[in-house]
Amino acid sequence: MLILTRKIDQTIVIGGNIIVSVDGFEENETIVGVTAPDDVTIIPEELSAENRPQAPLTKVEGKVVLPRKLYEAVLIGRDIIVTILEKKTIGQG
Repeated sequence: MLILTRKIDQTIVIGGNIIVSVDGFEENETIVGVTAPDDVTIIPEELSAENRPQAPLTKVEGKVVLPRKLYEAVLIGRDIIVTILEKKTIGQG
């Protein structure tokens, strides 16, 4: 397990072709963006194998955008899980 801290618009590059970003905060959710090749599945973790969509999630400008609450995860491919462990907003000044 690797734990990282990211600010809005900061990214993590995994394997050279998967980019995970923090795109913003809305109320009690963190907006996670994932850019990956078309053959890499991206799904919310709470969707069980039976409930997973047959079609890929909608991409906006090549990115899947998922609102995540604390401890909700995103599955990327077969081996990567991104989970929101804490949300901190830093005040200005």
